[in-house]
Order: sequence, then structure tokens, then C-alpha cells
Amino acid sequence: MLPSLRDRYCVALRPDGIALVRRRRGTAALDLKGFLACNPAAEGPPWGPAVEALKRFAARPETTPGDLWVVLSNHFVRFQLVPWNGELASVEELQNFAVAAFENVFGEKAATWDVRLSPEKAGAPRIASAVDRALLDALRDAVAGTNLSLISVQPYLMAAFNALAKPFRNRDFIFLLAEPGRASLLAAVDQHWRSVRTGTMENGPEAMAALIEREIHLSQLDDKVPAILVHAPHHSGLLLNPIGGVAPRVLEVRAMPGFSPVSDGQYAMAAAAVQP
Repeated sequence: MLPSLRDRYCVALRPDGIALVRRRRGTAALDLKGFLACNPAAEGPPWGPAVEALKRFAARPETTPGDLWVVLSNHFVRFQLVPWNGELASVEELQNFAVAAFENVFGEKAATWDVRLSPEKAGAPRIASAVDRALLDALRDAVAGTNLSLISVQPYLMAAFNALAKPFRNRDFIFLLAEPGRASLLAAVDQHWRSVRTGTMENGPEAMAALIEREIHLSQLDDKVPAILVHAPHHSGLLLNPIGGVAPRVLEVRAMPGFSPVSDGQYAMAAAAVQP
């Protein structure tokens, strides 16, 4: 495979700003890391200030030509577990079924969301994610006419799972992804998704342990606690006590030139999407 002729940027869109990294073309090294802070939205969409920060960065003359990956904080994404339905005969019917699942929970506003489904084998439930279409339009507008080309937009939960926890997919597991003020959990049994949940979370190991214990109970895994996987990059040196007799395994984005999971935790959300 020929090396890319363009730099690769990844921006992590968060309520408090954007964390960004750049991997120079033809290399595995990150030569740029930065954070542009913003005040959380007092009105309007919660992602508005972060998109404005991205717009300012994209317009800088020193922003080199490159392809842009955006990772969305799970503050900006909703999730649903969509069960298998053998009566659905087409991709369009499956998509409509997923949209209806969000509408049943969130009401008419779900009609303004872009819904995506995880690829799974026939007979297996799928993870559905929903993002404001207005957010996707705003991201495209933010880089229009700049040196950046928007290539991908994905939820942090998916980016982190693919980068860190996918090797465990053939095992039963619970995966906790912690952000400041937010936690997301995935549970899988027999290589099928059992649950997906997101919600607010207080800071600290005790709060993480409590959420994991709750998920074990809600997913009916009390009799045989599965592997427990945790990614919480804003908690350097995180230690968690065994839960149900199982020691949690803390996962880190692997080190690469220009990135250390020990000292660069605030960029881990972005770095997860630029792994060589």
C-alpha cells in the first residue's frame, strides 16, 4: 500500500473543546497535538461551541492540507440495542426499524437524527447510534473551503472499542468507556451484543465500579462475571479492585511516536482514530 500523500488529522469533539492530533503523511508519528478550549453551550446545541473551535482551527493558514477524522464525545451521541428481526427483508426496512427504536424512546425529535447500525451477522442484534443531522452538516460547513477534507465521523464508543477492545470480541465482556462526566458501557455474550448504555457518571474509581456492578446485574451476568475492560484515559494510573471476583483490565491507546498514554491522556480520544 502506498503511503498517504496527505496529512491525517483527528479531532475529538467534546463539550469543553476539541483535542486534535496530526499524523504526517507517510509516517506513523504524531507531530502535532493541541487542545482548543471552549465554554459549554449556554443555549443552542451542546456541540455548537466545539464545532466553532474546529472551524477556527481549520481556517488557520498553518493547518496543512489533510484528511480529517472526527471522533464525537458520547455526550453528543445516543445508542440503542436493535434486536434481530427475521421479518425485515431489506436494508431499508432494517434502517427504518432502527429509527423507530429511537422514536419509541425519544419521541419525534429522533426524526432529525442520523442513525447508523453496526455490521453484524444475520440473527445477531446490532448497535445503533444516532447523531444530530445538524451536527454533521455543521462539521461539513466548518471545513468547507479549507485545507481539510472531512473523511469520517464516528462516536467515541465505536472508535475506542475498535482500537482497544475488538480483540476480546470472541469472549464475553463488559467494556466501560469513561469520559469526564459521562460513561458508556457495552456488554457482549456468546459474541452477540447484550446491551449498550450511556449516562452521567461521577468522577473516580468508585463510580466506575458501581456502574460495572450495575451493568453485571442488568445484563444478567451475576452467575458468571465476564471479562471487565475499562478505558478511562483521563485517569492516569487507574487501579480498580476486583468485581465479582474478576480483576478489571485497564486498556490504553498504545504508544506511538509523539504520543504516550501516560502523559498524553487528554489526546487519547483523538489518537484512538489515528493508530497506524
